[in-house]
Amino acid sequence: MTVTQDRPSQIAFKAADYMAEHGYCKGMLQDKAGRVCLEGAIRMAAYGQIAPHMGSWCIFMGSAAGLWEHLAFLIRKDHPDDGPVSFNDDLAEGGEDVILLLKRAGHDLEEQGR
Repeated sequence: MTVTQDRPSQIAFKAADYMAEHGYCKGMLQDKAGRVCLEGAIRMAAYGQIAPHMGSWCIFMGSAAGLWEHLAFLIRKDHPDDGPVSFNDDLAEGGEDVILLLKRAGHDLEEQGR
């Protein structure tokens, strides 16, 4: 698996674009039609593939980990008991909500120079 050298903000924007192009799904990284969840979009943007899930926890390396942490921070501002996975599967009304969250995170991280 190749790990991108992109900054977290770049991964956020690439993940948003990937989801916009391929579609959104819940409950799985990628469905048979190629639609992706939040985590799946980040994996595709950061690694170019959807690697196997590592147990019950999302495992990210490098800049993708920084993006995931920032997404969790943004979500917990309004939903203290939730995180990126529950946002995708339970809180988001559709792919547009997830894409907007990714873009918001991208802009935040860009302002921070990350």
